[in-house]
Amino acid sequence: MKPYTTNMDTVKIQLDFNAREQQHNVHSNIITYIRKHYFVNYKDFTDKISRKVNRVFFVYYKDTYIASISTGIYSTYDRHKIPTNIYYISIKLAGLQRYNQAIDNASSDCLFRLCAFINSNELPLKVTQLDIAIDIYAKFNNVLTVCTKKTPNTQYFSLSQQQVFKETRYIENVRYDRLHKVSKHAYTYDKAHKEGLKYDLTRFELSLKPKFFSKNGINMDEIAKALDRYHVMCFPTITEKQNKITEYENFANFRARDIKKIGFEAYRVYPDLMYINEFLHWMFTVELFHFEEDIYKW
Repeated sequence: MKPYTTNMDTVKIQLDFNAREQQHNVHSNIITYIRKHYFVNYKDFTDKISRKVNRVFFVYYKDTYIASISTGIYSTYDRHKIPTNIYYISIKLAGLQRYNQAIDNASSDCLFRLCAFINSNELPLKVTQLDIAIDIYAKFNNVLTVCTKKTPNTQYFSLSQQQVFKETRYIENVRYDRLHKVSKHAYTYDKAHKEGLKYDLTRFELSLKPKFFSKNGINMDEIAKALDRYHVMCFPTITEKQNKITEYENFANFRARDIKKIGFEAYRVYPDLMYINEFLHWMFTVELFHFEEDIYKW
């Protein structure tokens, strides 16, 4: 079996407020704080329908974008369908593990500094997106991912179905413009090709969306169940992989009990749940004094 690791890729967090003034004050304080450690610039975006301008702040390590900070508003409704406006701040860290040590260190540092600022000020931190990755040190064509516990009313690509991108295989067949409506989606791609690495690396990625966290919150049991729906496998040869695909597709209705019959377990790689739990624990408990006293160790 090829070596593999569990990593986080994209993390998105959000702060919700009942008053626009509170949103504005906290947002200004966050920008002021992170500017002490990283270069911050902004860009204005105009909504095509409302024509309102939204200013998004981008955080950089040297010339590389590592985070974005934006604001917005949405409405919630009580049982009488009376709306309440919620003013939010959204912070997105994309690409926490790019296999560039300096950038990866800066991305993690930026995320946990922002979490530390939020926690130290007792602000209401919540996670709205978490992309969990299993990185396998193997060629893309030697890796196979099968959703063995399918979700009702969800379309899936067949294992032999041709897809748009040569170096990426999506598991769920969901249109791009509908991704925001699903609770999760998964795919496997050639990480070495994307990052220009000189060694083989294939990534399986499960993206947990706002709908997932709205229903479950931060619940490790539910995160583990979501990951367990997928068999991520690494094969020593392409022929062996193709033989298993043929066996799988010969089942008219594949059920969980058929996993043993087909022998998927012999090739399976598993996510490190302890790592995921510790990562989330740090996000919600790290404070500024961890950095000030040099006891932050993530």
